[in-house]
Amino acid sequence: MNREQEFEKIYNEYYPKILSYLRKRVANYHDAEDLAQEVMVAGYTNFEKYDPGKASVGTWIYVIMGNRLKNYYRDKKTFCSLEEEWLLEIDGDNYAEQAIMFEEMRNILICAIKTLSPREQELVRARYFQKKSGQEVAESLNITPGNARAALSRAIAKIRIYFQQNGY
Repeated sequence: MNREQEFEKIYNEYYPKILSYLRKRVANYHDAEDLAQEVMVAGYTNFEKYDPGKASVGTWIYVIMGNRLKNYYRDKKTFCSLEEEWLLEIDGDNYAEQAIMFEEMRNILICAIKTLSPREQELVRARYFQKKSGQEVAESLNITPGNARAALSRAIAKIRIYFQQNGY
């Protein structure tokens, strides 16, 4: 089996898994698709460097994915507000209906955030609404960046649970 055929099997097996993983961690679907493609291109380009004696092909491709995802977050300095992100998708034909839906989703998100502790609310507010970097959030709350990431991750998990419990 030649190199292209070998990698085609890897691509067919791992691309859907990688895309699914990235879609859960990247807000923009198109960015997730781009990252997944970057992972596969990097895998193909460096396939001759892969050593089956060191790791399974799955581990190898997931390490590439992890590195690409870290680079993505490191390089992404600006955040789009919820309003900006959602308004981009509102088209002229259904503007009123979509605006109402946006307002309902915004209210649901506010309710979900209100279920968090005051500290978790401050973390979410600082990171996503005030658009502070992880380092800035940590400094403003006098905690380490690692603690800020962990606490923010727990807060986001609680918001997800709120959405699931309320049928969203």
